[in-house]
Amino acid sequence: MLSIIVPVLNQAEMTYDCLQAVMENTEDAEIIVIDNGSDPPFRPPFAGFNEIQVIRNEENKGFPEAVNQGIRAAKGDVIILLNNDVTVSPGTLNHLVDWLDTFDIVGPTTNYCAGMQMVQIPPYQNREELDKEVEALFESSQGEAEEVNWIIGFCMAFKKSVWKTVGDFDTTLWPCNGEEIDFCLKAKEKGFKVGIAWDIYVHHEGSVTFRDMEDAGQLEYIKICERNDKHLAEKWGADFWNRQVLDTEIGASPKPGLNLNLGSGYRPLEGFVNIDNRAEVKPDLVCDVTEGLPYPDNSVDMVRAHDFLEHIPIGKTIGVMNEIWRVLKPGGLFDSFTPSTDGRGAFQDPTHMSFWNQNSWLYYSDPEHRKLYGTIADFKLEKIEDITLDDPTIIYTHVIAKARKELIEKKTMKIDGPLRLNLGCGINKLEGFVNIDQFQDIEFQGKHTSPDLVADVTGGLPYDYDSVDEIYCGHLLEHMDWNVGQIALRYWLSLLKPGGIIGITVPNFDILAERYLADPTPLAMREMNEFYIFSYIQPSHHKYAYGESLLKAAMEEAGFIDLERLPVDDPHFYEAADWQIGYKGVKPK
Repeated sequence: MLSIIVPVLNQAEMTYDCLQAVMENTEDAEIIVIDNGSDPPFRPPFAGFNEIQVIRNEENKGFPEAVNQGIRAAKGDVIILLNNDVTVSPGTLNHLVDWLDTFDIVGPTTNYCAGMQMVQIPPYQNREELDKEVEALFESSQGEAEEVNWIIGFCMAFKKSVWKTVGDFDTTLWPCNGEEIDFCLKAKEKGFKVGIAWDIYVHHEGSVTFRDMEDAGQLEYIKICERNDKHLAEKWGADFWNRQVLDTEIGASPKPGLNLNLGSGYRPLEGFVNIDNRAEVKPDLVCDVTEGLPYPDNSVDMVRAHDFLEHIPIGKTIGVMNEIWRVLKPGGLFDSFTPSTDGRGAFQDPTHMSFWNQNSWLYYSDPEHRKLYGTIADFKLEKIEDITLDDPTIIYTHVIAKARKELIEKKTMKIDGPLRLNLGCGINKLEGFVNIDQFQDIEFQGKHTSPDLVADVTGGLPYDYDSVDEIYCGHLLEHMDWNVGQIALRYWLSLLKPGGIIGITVPNFDILAERYLADPTPLAMREMNEFYIFSYIQPSHHKYAYGESLLKAAMEEAGFIDLERLPVDDPHFYEAADWQIGYKGVKPK
């Protein structure tokens, strides 16, 4: 049997919601509510076949003493401590208990807590959406866990026998804050193992009781935290907050295979290819990462970037993150250590050119945030935490992430002669080209067709660097914003052989604007919308307008040379029309 212990102080409605979720979603459990002086006294909800016991204290004895009371009264051999502002999903607590075969103390991940257990999952607005995301996380991460030195106690499971060996939670840490860390560290001293279950997630409102007590003038939150931190520091060392990870070395160790250390500087690491853009520091490879990494797709096992990303100019950060993701194998590890804007370190160094904090990683891990800027990079955050080293005013965000991607199966095609790619082909399939599009079934004006290859043409093509003779890209670039377009252009440049040719065509905004200004009628404005905002050819809206000079500048910036304008009746064009502009470029030899 599970004994679920829930200390409460007022907040009856929130506690009812917590208990209701527990009763609906947990099997073979008793619930013990410790009422720490609620006014009015807490009355349990209708429990049906569930067992709820309420232990009443006439005064607030604090979370640690309430926990000790609950454990003493527990009938079960497994204890789960649960904050009353936590919401659990179907099977969550039973899955957590399953991890007690591996660990002696274990906790899940959540949206709100200190340390490693705080993770980001897709957003949810209600319990139904929460349950869906929790189930998806469990299916994608089942069996993933990590041994640590301590966990946060918003939800933690352990066998009652562990408590009998370790002893009570420290009641001097009133009303709470740090008692679970102390308990875990005492357990570690006695040989018990503590773990985080990466496949389990609960929602946590966080610090609700603290805020209510502070609003009532019963305590000052900051002073309580400072007092308890001082107590724990005297007992376990001043750096106890930074020792949640077992390995005291910051960052992950090199993996078997190919590992890159970006921005290595004067600190090269064994087991890595040390990369820097300065020859004078004598790296293994001199490389400007903003121009790309000289490695094929899905070829790198680990990328380390400590004190690196903040030196990338703001306009190029997405491109660099996409490039790191591109070279990593599916599941490849990305280890980042960057000064956070939550401290002084992000701003005090005059060489820093971009600024990062934990929320920055939403744009490389959360689907909705990634859509905002068309970010290709997609990482699963295994760990994200803020830490300090010698100077407490300087905060670092440390991230361990895995590249979330699937390998594209290469399609074997018999091609006589040079390798030519027609990217974003739509219905305009070209003879002698591999016709590639993101859509399998394409229809336009009654015509139906399918491409030779369905693929992401901005970074996921099954071709090696320097292997393609010619690329044609008709009416595709305008469907990307500027940054994504530059990333795509540079990617296509990398695929071409030295001296290889690219042809790019887009609607010519110069012509369309001239036509509208010559006759600024509602009908003319509708034509502008049809051509430039709501693409009438594909179910994909236009995102960027190009004229002759901007298309040429974009291709030059990406690295193409010897640019020549294509005639409006170029044989590659779907139709001859003066409202489109095209340029041919060459990859330098």
